[in-house]
Amino acid sequence: MCSQVVGEIGTTESVLITHKGSYDRGVVKTVVRRIEGYCTAKKYSMICYNVHENDLEAALVVTPGKQSPTVTHLNIKGWYAVQALI
Repeated sequence: MCSQVVGEIGTTESVLITHKGSYDRGVVKTVVRRIEGYCTAKKYSMICYNVHENDLEAALVVTPGKQSPTVTHLNIKGWYAVQALI
């Protein structure tokens, strides 16, 4: 079953407003960072897989990620978890 947009009713916009005398600028900065982080995260998908240490270097070549993958040693000897935003 396919869906199709027949017409648009309207659009919305969210605005964060504060004033210079705001009592807690730290909270405002935190909210802004979280919103920016959410917007960035929507552009990517997180992948996670396990790989044996013999194949780790090859796995990192094909999984560069947004900046670099996260590699975590697992409790099973010789195995690693690789996570990356792609």
